[in-house]
Amino acid sequence: MRWRCVGGRYCEFHPLAVERTTRSVLTSPPTFSNTPSHGTREVVIIYGALLSADPGDIHDTIAALIQDHVRVSIIGLAAQVAICAELCRKTNSGDGSHYSVARDDVHFEELLLRKTTPPATNRSREQNNTSSLLQMGFPSRTLAPNGSVSYCVCHNKPIREGYNCTRCSARVCRLPVDCPCCGLTLILSTHLARSYHHLMPLKNFVEVAWKDISSPSCYACHVPFPTKEKEREREAVEVKGVSESGRYKCTACGSHFCIDCDVFCHATIHNCPGCEANPRAKPAAREANGEQINGAMVID
Repeated sequence: MRWRCVGGRYCEFHPLAVERTTRSVLTSPPTFSNTPSHGTREVVIIYGALLSADPGDIHDTIAALIQDHVRVSIIGLAAQVAICAELCRKTNSGDGSHYSVARDDVHFEELLLRKTTPPATNRSREQNNTSSLLQMGFPSRTLAPNGSVSYCVCHNKPIREGYNCTRCSARVCRLPVDCPCCGLTLILSTHLARSYHHLMPLKNFVEVAWKDISSPSCYACHVPFPTKEKEREREAVEVKGVSESGRYKCTACGSHFCIDCDVFCHATIHNCPGCEANPRAKPAAREANGEQINGAMVID
């Protein structure tokens, strides 16, 4: 069993010599025992075989997963397998899009990164479950006093530097971890920053017409925008969702971006460079329109 960080979310990998769908899926529910009621339970399987040698009835396993509200997604590396499609469809309320077969390495990376986005919450479960506050500690890395050596409570090994629990002052060697003494979740602020954009996503940039152009180049990469005379030389082909001027504007700061930077902002950095570079620009206009920095988290 191995843990890897994919897109800011920690995923559990079970390498198997022989593909056993029942075994790989049944080893996951114990890890969900501490999942809060408002959370989601997801299993991602990377499947590279053309068959499944299961010791038990796979349909009983599917029924147990549905009862435990576990969602299964499978990325195939070979041809499509019927039992995998049925497993994903039944555990995702009839949605069969959670089973895909990768065409090449680029398509495989695209399919895997899709699973890093949290799925939509079922409305019926959202009404039955109530969210509760989760207590967390944010310790700082410290050295043992007077050059001495201390022991970490998580591995019982001598260390010179570590993190002291903010509740019981027990020392651990790495984060994130649940304190073995008091059970408090200990993390760093950077761990939260990896996933905060799911809570406050970056708003889509809007198309800019020729009459509204105000900048000769992209705000991010400084590549010059095409002029109207050059555009007239090309054939006029109207494509829905594509700006006629090649410019896309952030509705919060008003900066203009090219289509490559637009895709990079929404798919990779999840922030607007214009808002991040000058977050206090035109504060009166933003307050009048009820706007906030694009992609920023608002904390009351």
